[in-house]
Amino acid sequence: MRSVESRASRLMVAALEYARHGWRVLPLVKRGKRPVTPHGVHDATNDVAYLHDYWAADPELNVGLACDGWVALDVDARSGGLDSIRELCARYGSLPKDAVQRTGGGGWHVLFADPGLPLRGRLADWPGVEWKGAGGYIVAAPSVHESGDEYRWHGPWDQPALGDLREIPEWLLTISARDVPTMDRPAPHLADDCVVARARAYARTLDPAIQGSHGSAATFRAAASIARGFGLGADWAYQILAGEYNPRCIPPWSERELRRKCREAEAYGTQRWGELAERDRPV
Repeated sequence: MRSVESRASRLMVAALEYARHGWRVLPLVKRGKRPVTPHGVHDATNDVAYLHDYWAADPELNVGLACDGWVALDVDARSGGLDSIRELCARYGSLPKDAVQRTGGGGWHVLFADPGLPLRGRLADWPGVEWKGAGGYIVAAPSVHESGDEYRWHGPWDQPALGDLREIPEWLLTISARDVPTMDRPAPHLADDCVVARARAYARTLDPAIQGSHGSAATFRAAASIARGFGLGADWAYQILAGEYNPRCIPPWSERELRRKCREAEAYGTQRWGELAERDRPV
């Protein structure tokens, strides 16, 4: 009984410690991977008080970390990932030994700084190896797998620091980078002052992102409306949101985070390209 209580208390301590160090934390079901929050990964936060309430109600909840400013190479042992990663490393080069987690299922998570480029999900030629990035999450130590085994960090840190994550090795980035679809992406309106002015005015009407209240999703939608809806692309979306939207967010996004949001919104947003630019266009 004491060991169960000890493990449960460690789960809460770990969740709050991740949050204090800037990780966005997601409560997951006991011995599972499913979020217990109403909106899944969009509810991930580093609001310590918000998270404390979840673990106070159920101390055995697993701990999830939302991919925000970082990506994880997920090696699934049950799908042949261990063999794939051994062959990849033998053929191309080694992987960093820090920021590596042994999963409860016998696989590995290798964490890297977000490269700012869209990555393939599953690596088609390498079974059991896939990327977790924006909009995804991983289960984190000391969570408990359905088998009863714990997730454990492997390396010099019990918890890797966000600012210390390494860049993806060039060989791995080369085989992982994915081309951004272009079929509905005409050239941005880089010189259309009217569209830019209307986009700025539109950005001023958007509700700001509030930490703990689905702020990440709100910012993605805002970025998509400028980058895709007004057909301006990621660079203009950043400039407009940095001036008209971000100062109202609580807290404001860093330049790196906001630029990444804009790139992701341009690449993965579902809004039709130029939809807002064509609506009510002055004649």
